[in-house]
Amino acid sequence: MEATTNSKIFSSGGKDSTALLLLMIEKGMPIDCVLHAKTGMDFPEMEAHIAKLDDFLFQERGLHITILQAAHSFEWFMFDVPLQQKPAIDRRLALNQPLHGYGWPGSRVRWCTGKLKTHLMDKEVNRLKKEQNALHYIGIAADEAHRCKTNEHHSYPLVEWGITEAQALQICYSRGFDWGGLYEIYHRASCWCCPLQRIDELRKLRRHHPQLWAKLLELDEKALTQFGHNALGQFKKNWTVAALEERFAAEDCELSPFDSYGKTLNFKKGADYLNVLVVEPGMVPYEKEIDGLKDMQAIVGGTITASYPFEEKVAIVSNDEALVKGMEFNRSIEGGYGGICGPFFICGLGEEDFCSLSPEQMGFYKKKYHHAEILLGFQKGEPVTLKVEPRKPPGQEPPQRPPKTR
Repeated sequence: MEATTNSKIFSSGGKDSTALLLLMIEKGMPIDCVLHAKTGMDFPEMEAHIAKLDDFLFQERGLHITILQAAHSFEWFMFDVPLQQKPAIDRRLALNQPLHGYGWPGSRVRWCTGKLKTHLMDKEVNRLKKEQNALHYIGIAADEAHRCKTNEHHSYPLVEWGITEAQALQICYSRGFDWGGLYEIYHRASCWCCPLQRIDELRKLRRHHPQLWAKLLELDEKALTQFGHNALGQFKKNWTVAALEERFAAEDCELSPFDSYGKTLNFKKGADYLNVLVVEPGMVPYEKEIDGLKDMQAIVGGTITASYPFEEKVAIVSNDEALVKGMEFNRSIEGGYGGICGPFFICGLGEEDFCSLSPEQMGFYKKKYHHAEILLGFQKGEPVTLKVEPRKPPGQEPPQRPPKTR
């Protein structure tokens, strides 16, 4: 969010910019204009949040949020915009590609941010600077201070006040702004169609917003038809949305405690015990034998969910409500999975269900997750952690030497 000596605020609608606006209102700071760039690809809950925030702003200051929106939609830019620059046209001709549409945005070419947000914001901000010498208050939290830029027209109050991302979210919650639960599901509440979001975020999109997931599948099919399997037509470098749908559907089957006939899986004692690796926050990973779904739930402290970040047949099983329950950060997981809160265990994947880790796998993952991690913050959506020596689980501490006697 941004605000001026004539004070202007740009509101993304996220937790940090919302917290900034709420605190500026409470502190009696001047606000002359609030700007919001509407992309057309926001979650419905985000659109409802902006409407609620607009009502509150009008109630408190007699102002309405000024909505900025591009003349064309995300889909028009993705599929229909005619290319005009000669180098881009020449590249398309050399590759026998169509001369219209930008294709999927990516980390190197994030055209969506420019066309649907920043160009609109910069144009309006520059106009305001010329007309009113505007000062812009920007909603960046203290644990992301590296994003701040030196500019006499910019101010970063959340950084000055030492308010972190987590604190900003609690400020919003305590004042009745909860985004309909978006932040209890997703790490970020940006555009639902973003190819740069983590695999786990997309898995949640499929589960919690099936209509948006269906739309994403449509966009995926249209992009592949128009551009083919390349950077323009493929959703992620190694994944189409259709391939992710197959993967998530397979994961659902592997995770379910029922087989394809609806019959409860037969967890037998003795020979069918599973040997897994348990990883608790701050602790040394340790082996444990488990016997069925109840044991799995006992380890993670509730309903289980599984993720599959590795190429080999191994699953990470954790608590499905860890974020909602406020569980402690545990370990970071590479490959776009971010991090896991609360205890989890690692097990193998058999033909139809979970199975024991092999001795080689057990040794590998013990070493991989040996160090405990302290969460410092997030950078580009990924956790930044400090690795420290772990504590030993209760019952595994070395015996205390008795005091010497004379």
